[in-house]
Amino acid sequence: MFKKGAFELDCTVCPIAIKYNKIFVDAFWNSRKQSFTMHLLQLMTSWAVVCEVWYLEPQTIRLGETAIEFAERVRDMISHRAGLKKVPWDGYLKYSRPSSKHSERNSKISSDLSWKSLLAVAEIGRVLVEMICSFFVASWTGVVRYHGPRPSIRPKQVYVANHTSMIDFIVLEQMTAFAVIMQKHPGWVGLLQSTILESVGCIWFNRSEAKDREIVARKLRNHVQGTDNNPLLIFPEGTCVNNNYTVMFKKGAFELDCTVCPIAIKYNKIFVDAFWNSRKQSFTMHLLQLMTSWAVVCEVWYLEPQTIRPGETAIEFAERVRDMISHRAGLKKVPWDGYLKYSRPSSKHSERKQQSFAESILARLEDK
Repeated sequence: MFKKGAFELDCTVCPIAIKYNKIFVDAFWNSRKQSFTMHLLQLMTSWAVVCEVWYLEPQTIRLGETAIEFAERVRDMISHRAGLKKVPWDGYLKYSRPSSKHSERNSKISSDLSWKSLLAVAEIGRVLVEMICSFFVASWTGVVRYHGPRPSIRPKQVYVANHTSMIDFIVLEQMTAFAVIMQKHPGWVGLLQSTILESVGCIWFNRSEAKDREIVARKLRNHVQGTDNNPLLIFPEGTCVNNNYTVMFKKGAFELDCTVCPIAIKYNKIFVDAFWNSRKQSFTMHLLQLMTSWAVVCEVWYLEPQTIRPGETAIEFAERVRDMISHRAGLKKVPWDGYLKYSRPSSKHSERKQQSFAESILARLEDK
């Protein structure tokens, strides 16, 4: 209901109808739940604020018409033009508590509507993320060939792939909107994570936080049980490897009691090496290197889904899947953990290798 004050001024009233499209963000500000600063930040970090404004025909009060009736007539015009539903209550009712019967009836209606709207928003989010990733691949002149059936949304399944660079995620995401488990990054990558990738259900962690392992493990189990969640993608090597080898897979993805769908990724180094060495190069410089190359050539194979066999441990299951990926992509298996590249070998190990090398040289000199 409109307050009648503006309609008692004995002057012409010029109605304006405003309608926001909620495809990207809801422009409604609930002052009881959010400060205006946070509301602005929410709008600034959204894709766009889409709005239509209509300046309607000026109106004057009619003979014998009261201010309340004049206000209702103007409200009719604005509601009709903006496609808004008129309700016969005061806006300040939102600050008072409604009756329990009324609340129960409305909650049933709103729950049905909200569920449908959530599904629609999720689908839009999937399409947008796939589109953005396609733009990234096009910026590298990406030549990607996909083999095998395209991933689908099903409960109790997880996709695992070998890991060469963060672009692995982009290459896979342009075909299917995966929810990936990923290290939380700073800078513009972190901004993309918190604003865009959140929409497809991605799970973030911080290696420096010990408690994150338990939290992430719980989120993984909950995600794979959902029937409408995007397919879960995990890089079980846990670090980028130079696409010549596969290092030991972490067993977490193989302890979820669900079907494991292997994905093999192989980059052709004819134009550029897609391996990202995070110790020597920032991801921004890595992207610029790819964008200024002739092309990024890549092959992706969606392999046959696997389930754990009777009596098979999670580690054995992981090794069996690693065998499949290594064989298909032509990668050499090595029996060490990927995190070894971040650690310095012990002095005892180095001295033992040096001694062995010295003995072999002395033996050759003695033979001469």
